Amino acid sequence: MWSKTQDVGTISYNIYKETGLNEFSLLGNVPISQSSVFIDYSSAPESHGDKYKITAIDTCWAESELSYYHKTMNLTVAVNGATMGLNWDDYIDESGSYVPSKFYIFRGSTPTNIAMYDSISATFHSYNDYNVLDSYYYMVAVKKAGGCNTNKTGENDFSFSNKRLNFTGIEEIENPVNLNISPNPFCDKTIIIFDNSKNNFNYLILSDITGKEILRITDISSGKVEIEKGDLAPGVYFVEISGNNVLREKLVIE
Repeated sequence: MWSKTQDVGTISYNIYKETGLNEFSLLGNVPISQSSVFIDYSSAPESHGDKYKITAIDTCWAESELSYYHKTMNLTVAVNGATMGLNWDDYIDESGSYVPSKFYIFRGSTPTNIAMYDSISATFHSYNDYNVLDSYYYMVAVKKAGGCNTNKTGENDFSFSNKRLNFTGIEEIENPVNLNISPNPFCDKTIIIFDNSKNNFNYLILSDITGKEILRITDISSGKVEIEKGDLAPGVYFVEISGNNVLREKLVIE
């Protein structure tokens, strides 16, 4: 997320991601008419943090210099009996204009009910949660006063780490129910099947590799969705089904 600079001739923003030591590759583009938010579906936040930079494109198609990078956090949880040991790395703003003063600990019994649990000085990068006898998801966050004006509703002043389950009682699964897509790859149509035994309403978003939304299907009350190729171009896409759970899978169109 970033704040736009208005009335300076900007037409869009390019998003870059570090793919090698000090090497940043183009990840996607967001027009200035859209919310200044980009979702990196190719990331693996449960495995590692990432560094991102942006540039501005003007009406003459000239591109600005790369911004300073921002690096995301990665959280790990070690279990020692009833003690959950959280460890994480720094959130870094390369410019040095933002340095976190605190780390905020979030905890919840499910991935969707996580709430702030505690906070500590940003001097430290570890936290022990004692006498834990139940399963909990944990996240760590930093907060920037004012956040980013992204024209998108919701909380924009926190940056979160990955979610991490404490392994107590159940195995660590981000998506407890998988998507079954067949055929995949496909050239005509494909069928997506998922567990929706309670007939909850879900919606499906199909995005391309830049994070741009290509297709949205709402009011899905069964556990089966059909997608036809139609005008969709061949390539790699990402399917996200949201409802009581958030399920994601890669989809390839030939």
